[in-house]
Amino acid sequence: MKLHDFLEATDPQGFEPKPFYSPEGDALTFFVADRDHYAERVDELLTVFLDMETDELVGWKIKGIRRLITVLGTFDLVIEHGEDVPLGLFFLAGLTLTQEKFRAFYERCGQASKGATLTSRELPGELLGAAR
Repeated sequence: MKLHDFLEATDPQGFEPKPFYSPEGDALTFFVADRDHYAERVDELLTVFLDMETDELVGWKIKGIRRLITVLGTFDLVIEHGEDVPLGLFFLAGLTLTQEKFRAFYERCGQASKGATLTSRELPGELLGAAR
């Protein structure tokens, strides 16, 4: 069977918004919609993915998750092992590190992530409030 034939026969499951943390890249990626998109770098931490036709936000990648968890800790916001972490917390931390001109992007991504969570088991254990 050729690759083309295999792909044609594959019945993909529906799209489900689900965050993905990459330990190697120390980055968190989340798509709110499954559409053709392009990437636009906002600053050293944030890249947004925008719809090819409408420029609507369809996803984002935020780097430096270890750094953002540390920032949260300085404000006594501790992520405990085993809890679900609202994705908006990472944008809250990012707001403290970004320039004023980029704040709207962080707020926009935080709004788009409302209700979405990531289990802390996927995050760097040494930075969490309780040992693994």
